[in-house]
Amino acid sequence: MATVRKRGKTWCIDYRLDGKRIVKAIGRSKRIAELALADIQIKIAKRRTDLFTIDKKLSEYIPQFLSYIHVHSKPLTTRRYTQVTEHFSNFLDTLEDPPRNLSQIRPPLLEQYKVHRLDSVKPQTVNTEVTLLHHFFRYAVEMKYIASNPTQNIKKIKKPVTKAPRFLTKSEIAKLLEQCNPNLSAIVKFLLNTGMRFGELQNLEWDDIDRKKKEIHIRIKENWSPKGDERKIPMNNTVQKILKSSQREKRWVFTTKTGSQVRQSHTWDRLKVACQRAGLESVGPHALRHTFASHLVMAGVDLATVSRLLGHKDISTTMIYSHLSPDHLRQAVEKLSS
Repeated sequence: MATVRKRGKTWCIDYRLDGKRIVKAIGRSKRIAELALADIQIKIAKRRTDLFTIDKKLSEYIPQFLSYIHVHSKPLTTRRYTQVTEHFSNFLDTLEDPPRNLSQIRPPLLEQYKVHRLDSVKPQTVNTEVTLLHHFFRYAVEMKYIASNPTQNIKKIKKPVTKAPRFLTKSEIAKLLEQCNPNLSAIVKFLLNTGMRFGELQNLEWDDIDRKKKEIHIRIKENWSPKGDERKIPMNNTVQKILKSSQREKRWVFTTKTGSQVRQSHTWDRLKVACQRAGLESVGPHALRHTFASHLVMAGVDLATVSRLLGHKDISTTMIYSHLSPDHLRQAVEKLSS
């Protein structure tokens, strides 16, 4: 039984925790010793009812959380969590009285963070970061570091209505290719005929090419993983010709003059110049992926197949191309007609 005892001139509290007897010296005041014992009893009661929490310092929790993510997630996911915790920590450092403990992070502070980040990134990026922070604090709740998740009722920023993705017509493709040097032309043609993300092209190795089966394997690597799931893309004649004319001296399929991986920023700059010379509205590497998907849909390829080729996890993402095939629903039901 918990009690207050006096040893000489010092008052002590005597209690049991997890079957172990603990005696702690408090001081010369019996009243303070009684208050200390009452506080301990409340904490023990909370622990027994699963309400007890340990208020962890952010400086201790962030490395612990990132270690957990590193063990249980892909490298790309780990990098994203590392980035968002850095952004969040940098934001906290700008405050006049920055919080040091997890329990000090309250919803108003997170709303302030959203506004802060909107100054430098798009709303969609802010929403992604809010989602990552939700998992960041949910793990803290699971570890009993805080009682509740401060992001629980934080609303995401509504996305503005956007127009259909930009894609190139066949005549625009011809004009663009006329203004590309051989290296850029190969990259443009490759993206137009595979629908690959630029990061997938950037990390494409010769070992990912199966010439016998005429397939490209988008797979997880040691320091990189694709945005979607692993998948295989059939190679058409254009892609096979590009690969046949490419040198296999380097690890990567597409390289710079020095043999390193191609960079998106450099490719984007060259693509912009080519578009200007061709008299076209500037497009980025991702627009070539949209072009691949759009032309498939307009050629009558079903959305489910397009979704698999693009590596979309959810076919709802592929539905942005459905307007390009207004008869796709009619064609679907007609297949049941006898």
